[in-house]
Amino acid sequence: MDELEGLGAGRAVDEKIARHLAGVYAEQLTAKGRNIDGAAVTADSVWADPRVAMMLLQEGSKCKEVLSANTERQIVVEGLPTPDGGLEGSLRTELSRQELEDLTAHVIEGWVDVVRKALAQVCVCTVCIRAVTILLYVLQQPDLAKQVTCFEHAEWTGRSN
Repeated sequence: MDELEGLGAGRAVDEKIARHLAGVYAEQLTAKGRNIDGAAVTADSVWADPRVAMMLLQEGSKCKEVLSANTERQIVVEGLPTPDGGLEGSLRTELSRQELEDLTAHVIEGWVDVVRKALAQVCVCTVCIRAVTILLYVLQQPDLAKQVTCFEHAEWTGRSN
């Protein structure tokens, strides 16, 4: 289980998206001339505000869901805290699925590595995984399942009719 530490399931992806959005928000604030006690607004300074982090994490989760089915997401987050303590900040941007994949590539690769190690430990080869995946797909499709004979079904599943 040590390898799973820090992978954080979907939360790691949410955080990657949220931190990216914090950077975009910092750029937008800087473009408007906003600063923190004379210092430039950075992604880290934006992220340091727990209210901003919470709102951007929520948006990150929404983005992840939307981009699983769409190629782009228009992002509008109103009521974000500003460096001067106000709540009139707003973030307006878009995120594409490709950007999401680029942001989260190393997180996903970490998950894949854990699965590869687990499968290697139980001596499951990728050919077997593909065969089982295809079989499960076929058995879930009524038209395709009719083409699988009772004998083959029994042989593959270890059950007879």
